[in-house]
Amino acid sequence: MTSKVARFFLSKLMFWILITVVGCYFLFSIDMKKVEKMETENGKKFSFVEKIYKSISMPHLKLGIDLQGGTYLVLGVEVEKAVDAKLKLENKNLDQIFKTGDLKVWPIKREVVDSNLVLSFNDENDAKSCASLIKKDDFILKTSVKDTNVVCTLTSAEEQRIRMGSVEQAVNVLNNRLSGFGVEGIVVQQHGDRQIVVQLPGVDDPDRVKAVITQTAKLDFKIVEKTARSEREIVDDFDGDLPADKMIVRGKVKRGQMADEESGSYYLVSA
Repeated sequence: MTSKVARFFLSKLMFWILITVVGCYFLFSIDMKKVEKMETENGKKFSFVEKIYKSISMPHLKLGIDLQGGTYLVLGVEVEKAVDAKLKLENKNLDQIFKTGDLKVWPIKREVVDSNLVLSFNDENDAKSCASLIKKDDFILKTSVKDTNVVCTLTSAEEQRIRMGSVEQAVNVLNNRLSGFGVEGIVVQQHGDRQIVVQLPGVDDPDRVKAVITQTAKLDFKIVEKTARSEREIVDDFDGDLPADKMIVRGKVKRGQMADEESGSYYLVSA
């Protein structure tokens, strides 16, 4: 009876010992090369105990920024610039509306100010005629007449779409850019309506992170005004003379296609 009990507890003990050994095997790692590198850099030899202690690491255990420290940044997205860019695009689209609607008197001045597209006239009646035409044909602009000016703003739904889209695009760009650090556990997520939280566990160099975000490449957002199959197709819309405030960006050529002018897409954006 005693031997059976002993065998029972021994089997249980061996089971837990086996679990512990296997767990330690997968959890811990011994890297003596790292210790040798540390000795070379410090110019001194470590004792046997120090070597064992410094060589042990837990590569499969990922610590968050709250446990191992790192860089924590809160970035702001200038969503107003995206809204202004959309208004500038709509300003160009108004030309076609004015032509189709046979507007008698066109604005003498157009400018985007504080997320408003302001069209100026010499006469209030001309401003009212313009506002009526825009209300009829443009469904993402709201208009109001103030003296001899027509003030255009984006509808609430369109402005919200532009704002959300600009933040989402910034999150995607930052994710791609910060992946170059080779750090696992990087967090890039939207916070509120216009902020982005960035967490890089184990990276204690915020200046370097900021440099990657702001200096490696300019984080710029441009609204696509037109997509075409060839560069010539876009230039022809301007009678062969592309305006100075426009630029053509070529899209990626699809796999398997020849890299000629007719492959892929071309985008007209503001310069």
